[in-house]
Amino acid sequence: MMVLTILLAIFAKDFLLKNLRKILPYMEKITAILLIFAGVYVIYYQMALFGF
Repeated sequence: MMVLTILLAIFAKDFLLKNLRKILPYMEKITAILLIFAGVYVIYYQMALFGF
């Protein structure tokens, strides 16, 4: 069971590194959009909480 877990971790690491390199040029835009959505959600939640 432990060998299987180690092998899966190794293959998952290679898979993630391979795919992350493809989206790395777009990462700044993706994180900016996620931060904007998170900010809008927090503002909406606070307004709903205080009854605005």
